Amino acid sequence: MIETDRLILRPWEDSDAEALFRYASDPDVGPRAGCPPHKAIEESRRVIRNIFTNDRTWAVTLRETGEAVGCMGYFIHGESNIPIGEEDAEIGYWIVIPYWNRGIATEALRAWKCRRSGRIGSLTCLPKPEEPEKRKPERPNKSIYSN
Repeated sequence: MIETDRLILRPWEDSDAEALFRYASDPDVGPRAGCPPHKAIEESRRVIRNIFTNDRTWAVTLRETGEAVGCMGYFIHGESNIPIGEEDAEIGYWIVIPYWNRGIATEALRAWKCRRSGRIGSLTCLPKPEEPEKRKPERPNKSIYSN
C-alpha cells in the first residue's frame, strides 16, 4: 500500500466493483482506458479479478472516502507492447472524469516512484490511439520521469 496526503494506492478488491462500474459504464470512460463501457457490476468485478489483480496494478483511492477513482500500473521491459529500454517501464493509468485536473495521477505516480524498490531508468506513457490530438509525431513516446 502507498499513501499520500490525499490518496491510497492499494490492491483492487471485489468491493470496488460498484465504484468501477459507476465510472466504467460511462461511454466516455471505458474507451479512454482501452476497454468498452461496462454493462453490469459483475463485468466490473471480473475485470478486477482477471485484469487488475496482480503485483503491478493498484486502485487509486481517495484517502477521505476510500472510493476507487482510478487505476495505475506498469509493465517492465519484455512485458510492454511498446519499445522501452531494459531498465525502463511503461506506466499506465486512468482517473475518472470527475477527478481530472486535480493532480491525482501526478501525486500517485510521484508516491509510487518514491516508494518503489529497484531501479527504473525512465517511465514512458503514450496517449491512446483514439486521442490523436495528444500525439506528437516528432516524439512517438515521451519519457515522463527519468533517474
